[in-house]
Amino acid sequence: MNSGLVPLSLIAVFWPIWVWYGQRLCDQSDEPLGIVALFTLIIQITRRTRDTTASGATSSTTSTSSDDGTNEAANNLQLIVMLALYGLSIVFLPKLISAALALITLALGLRPILQSRFNPGHWLLLLLSLPIVASLNFYLGYPLRLMVAQMAVSLLSINGFPVTAEGTSLLWHNQLIEIDAPCSGIKMLWAALYMAAVQLSLRKWESMNSTRSALSRQHVQLWQTALYLTLAIAAAIFANTLRVTSLFYLEAGTISLPTGISKSYAPTFESAVHTGTGIAAFLLVALLLFFADKHMTKSAEKKRTEDQREKDEDIVTAVKEEEEEEATEQKAPVTKTSGPSGQPFFFIACATAAMIPIFTSAHVKVDAAKDVTWPTVYEGQNLRPIALSGSEATFANNFPGKIAMFKTDTQTVILRRVNQATRQLHPAADCYRASGFTIKNLPHLVDQDGKIWNVMLAQKATRKLEVRERIYDGDGQNFVDVSHWYWSAFWGTSKGPWWSVTAVKAIDSQESRLHRTEHSTNYSLR
Repeated sequence: MNSGLVPLSLIAVFWPIWVWYGQRLCDQSDEPLGIVALFTLIIQITRRTRDTTASGATSSTTSTSSDDGTNEAANNLQLIVMLALYGLSIVFLPKLISAALALITLALGLRPILQSRFNPGHWLLLLLSLPIVASLNFYLGYPLRLMVAQMAVSLLSINGFPVTAEGTSLLWHNQLIEIDAPCSGIKMLWAALYMAAVQLSLRKWESMNSTRSALSRQHVQLWQTALYLTLAIAAAIFANTLRVTSLFYLEAGTISLPTGISKSYAPTFESAVHTGTGIAAFLLVALLLFFADKHMTKSAEKKRTEDQREKDEDIVTAVKEEEEEEATEQKAPVTKTSGPSGQPFFFIACATAAMIPIFTSAHVKVDAAKDVTWPTVYEGQNLRPIALSGSEATFANNFPGKIAMFKTDTQTVILRRVNQATRQLHPAADCYRASGFTIKNLPHLVDQDGKIWNVMLAQKATRKLEVRERIYDGDGQNFVDVSHWYWSAFWGTSKGPWWSVTAVKAIDSQESRLHRTEHSTNYSLR
C-alpha cells in the first residue's frame, strides 16, 4: 500500500476532530498552550525524520524486504482497532477522548513515513497538544485546591501559624482566605508535564530489540519514565503549595506594604508579588526536572556502557545466524508467501468511522427532565422570559436538565435545572472567554440571605459586566465552584436535582441594557 495513502485517509476520516479543534482554538475558551506542544512535536519529529533518513539510507534496503508484508498487516490491524475505538468514542464518549484517539491513530499511520517510532516524550507532547486546560480545571481544580490547602496548613503550622483548612480556604484568626480557581496550579502542572515531555523526547531511547540486554535497558527506561513523570506531577503540586503558603502572609496582612511605597501602588505591589512568587515556584519545578533528567541520563549511559560487551556478543551471534540462513536459502528455493495485508478491512473501517458522526450528529436527549416551574420574581424584580436562539436550543436539548433565560430591569438571569453530574454545566468564565472577554476574579459575595456567590468582572473594550453564579441543591447546600459541585454530585454527597443561577449585570454607565450575545449557553467543553 502506498505509505502516503494511509495518513491521507485518516486525515479525511477525522474531519469532525479538525472542526472541533479549530473551534476550540478560535473561541478562546481554553488556554492556547496546546499549540506550543504541537509545534514542539512537529519540530522534533521533522528533525528526527531528517536525521533518520540521512543515516539509514544505505542500510534500509537490505533489512526490510522480507518483513514488509508482515509489518504492513500488523500496522493495518492496529489502525483498524484504533478506528473501531474512535468510532465508539464518537457515540459514547466526550469529544476530547475522540480527539486523543484520533491523534494516536494518525501517529501510528504516519510511522512508515517517519521511519521511526514515537518515544514516550513524543506521545506525551501529542496528548498535551489537545485543548485540555479547561477540562483539567473542571475535573482536577477542586481536588488540587483541597490538597494544596491541607499541605499549606502543615507548612504554616511548622512556622508557628495556627491555621486550619476549611475546604479550599485557610482560616486564621477568624479571617477566611480563599484559594480560588486560578491558584489550583493547573497551568503549572501542564508546564511541568510539558518540560518533562521535552526532556523525555530528547533522550536516546533503545530501539525495539529482542536481545536480553536491550530488553533490560528498555524496562529500565520505562521505569525511569514513570518515575520522572511522577516527579514532575509531585514537583508541580509541591511548588504550588509553596506559592500558596508564601502568598498567605501577604493576604493575611502579616506582610505589609514597604514604607517607601505609596498606598496607591498597593494593588500593583500585590500583583508583582503574586507574579514573582509564581515565577519562583515555576523555576523550582524546572530545576528539579533538569537535575533529575541529568541524573537519569547518566544512569542510562552507565547501564549502556556496562551492557556494551554483551551487545557486541549478540551482534556476532546474529551475524553468524544470518550467514547460516543465507547458506540455507541458497540451497533451497525460497517461496515468497505473504499473508493478508488487511488493506480492504482498513478502508472499510475508514469509511465506517467517517460516516458515524454524520448519523449521530443529532443526539437524542438521554435524561429528559420533567416540566420545570420557573420562578417569576428574582431579587424583587419580575422575570421576563427570553427565547433561546437556535444554537442555544440545540445545546439545551442535549443538556441533562432544563435551561431558561430571563431578563429583569437591571440584569440577565440564566437558570439551569440539572439532573446529574455533567461537564456541560461549565463555569460562566468559559463562556465569556469564548466571546472575547477578559476575566478578573473578584472576592466572593454574601447576599442579604447569607448565600455565597462567585463573582467575576468580564470586560471587552468599554463593556464591563459583573457576573455572579452559584449552584445549590434541595437541601440548601451551596456551591460557588463548578468543580466542587461536580465531585459532590458524582460521589453523592449532594443530591439532585440542582439549580444553577447566573446573574449578569452591566456596570458600565455607557451600557443601558444587556445584549443576549454577552452570555452564550451553547458552548460545551467536553
